[in-house]
Amino acid sequence: MASFLRRRLQPLEPGARLVQEVIDGMLATPHDTTGAQLAARHGVVRTLQRLFRRMLIDPDVDLARLALELGYADQAHFGNDFHAPTGRTPTAYLAACATA
Repeated sequence: MASFLRRRLQPLEPGARLVQEVIDGMLATPHDTTGAQLAARHGVVRTLQRLFRRMLIDPDVDLARLALELGYADQAHFGNDFHAPTGRTPTAYLAACATA
């Protein structure tokens, strides 16, 4: 089934591909690594800020669609990977940003 689905996946847009690379980097680094350190490591401080801002500008973002655009098979896997380094689900992150 995984092979069948991989053959049908659309290539990731550049922004989504970058986010996936950064998430992969987050999962592979020590937990005390800061977002700024990670962004600098990927050379994408401004780009990363714009991508996250885009998510914050649209608080009604369809997280299932975003997960698919990032190459996840489903929203649950995206949520788990997002939660691991941030300590929050994507929904909780967006809610916290909305009240900040």
